[in-house]
Amino acid sequence: MHFRVKFSTQVYRAMFKRIRRFVRSNSGSVALTTGIALPVMTALGLGALDYGLALKKKQALENAANKAALAAISEAHIAYKNLENVDLATVIREMGRTSFYANAGRLDMIDEVSLTVTPEVDINEFKVKIEYTYNYNTQFMKFVNQDTIQLGGEANATEIATIYANVNLLFDVSASMGVGASAADQQIMGDTINCAFACHIAGHGQPPSKYQRSRDAGATMRIDVARTAAIAGIDHVEETANRPEQVTFSIHTFDNVPTEVVPVNDPQKADLDYIRTRIQNDVMMNNLMGGTNIELALQDIAPKVPASGSGRTPDDRVQYVIVLTDGVESAQARTSAGWVFHEDAVVNNPYQIYAGHEGNYALRTNANGCQALEGKNVRKYFIYTEYLAPEYGALNSNDVQRFGFIRDTLFDIIPQRFADCTGDPNNVIRATTPEEIDDAFRRILGKLTSPLRLL
Repeated sequence: MHFRVKFSTQVYRAMFKRIRRFVRSNSGSVALTTGIALPVMTALGLGALDYGLALKKKQALENAANKAALAAISEAHIAYKNLENVDLATVIREMGRTSFYANAGRLDMIDEVSLTVTPEVDINEFKVKIEYTYNYNTQFMKFVNQDTIQLGGEANATEIATIYANVNLLFDVSASMGVGASAADQQIMGDTINCAFACHIAGHGQPPSKYQRSRDAGATMRIDVARTAAIAGIDHVEETANRPEQVTFSIHTFDNVPTEVVPVNDPQKADLDYIRTRIQNDVMMNNLMGGTNIELALQDIAPKVPASGSGRTPDDRVQYVIVLTDGVESAQARTSAGWVFHEDAVVNNPYQIYAGHEGNYALRTNANGCQALEGKNVRKYFIYTEYLAPEYGALNSNDVQRFGFIRDTLFDIIPQRFADCTGDPNNVIRATTPEEIDDAFRRILGKLTSPLRLL
C-alpha cells in the first residue's frame, strides 16, 4: 500500500507572516515571545487534529483497497475454475469497484473518491492494481488557509490459478554441451584427457569414451547438469501438483538434427517416472552431426504442438516450449565423408566461418519456428546457458578464433534474439552455473503447480 499526503504551502506562509509581524512590533520580550509562539503552536495544534482525522480516514480506505484487490482476483479465480464464459478482466474491474465502496464506510469530510481499477489477465495469472485519490476537507486548518489535505494510495494483488499444462522440453545436445559445467570440471577434463571442448566426439564409442573417462574422474558436463536440473524441476511438479495428470511432458533433443525422445502425443506423457527415465537415459550428446540448429528444432516441433488452450481442463492445456541452449548456432555436420557445412543451416549475419565447414551465428530475428509457435499462442521460454570458453585442455587455433568471435560478437546478440522469439525478455532466463540452471527449471515449472497470491 502506498500513501500520499500533500499540504498546501499557504499554511506555512501564514505562520511566518505572523511571526514577522510580531518581531517588528515594539512590545516587550514577553509579548514578543508570546507573539511568535502562539501562531506556531496554534498552527501545529490545528494541523495535528486534522492530520489525525485524515489518517483515520486514510486507514479505512487503505483497508478497503486491500480487501477490494483480494476480492477482485478471487472472483476472477472462481469464474476461471468454474469454466464461466465471462471476460475475466471485466470481472476484476467490477468486483474491485464494488468491494472498495462497500468497505470504505462513510465518506464524510472528503470530496468524491477518484478510483481506478486496472486488471491484468494472463491465462491463469490474475493481477489488479487499485488506485484512489481524494481531498480531505479540513475542520481546523481552514483557519490558516489550509482547506484540504490531498490523500491517495494503491493496493495490488496477484493470484495464479491451477492449470493443466503440457510442457515441451527441448535440450541442446550439441558439442558445446560437452564442456565442463564449471572451471573445476574443465580442469578435471584437461587433466584426464587433455581435452577442452567437444570431448564426447573424439573417442566416442571406444570403451571407455573420453566423455565417460572424464565423468569417471569426477567431471560434470553441462549436458549432465541439464538432465539433473530438468529432473529436479519435474520432481517439484510432482510434489506440488494438486490434480491428477496436471502437467504432461514431451521431450526433444537437437544438435543439427531434431530428435523426438517423448513425442507430444505420447500416451505416457503424464507418467512422470517415465519422463524422468527418458531424460536420464536419452538426453545425450550424439557423436554424429554435431553443430547446433535451434531454428530447425523449433520448426520441427511447431506443427506437432497443439494450439495453447485455456488450461481449465485436461483436454484444453496451456502449451509451453522450454529450450535449454547456449544459443550459439553452428552449421557444421559430421558425416561419413567427414566434417561438412550442414545443408539445413540457415546462416544469418553476423557469422564467421571456420575451417571451411563451420559457421557460428545466432537465432534469426523472426525465425519461422518462433512465428509458428506464436501463431498458436504457445508460451516460449529459453534457459540461456551462456557459452563457456574452456580454460583447460588442448585447443586448436580454430577453436581459439571461434571463442573470441562468440564472446565479442554473439554474446550481445543472443539474448535479444531469444527475447524476440518469446515476445517477452522475462521469458529468457540466464543460467550459467549448475545452481542457476536448476533454479531456472524450478522457476518455470513451479509456476504451473504452485498457485500464488501476493498483496
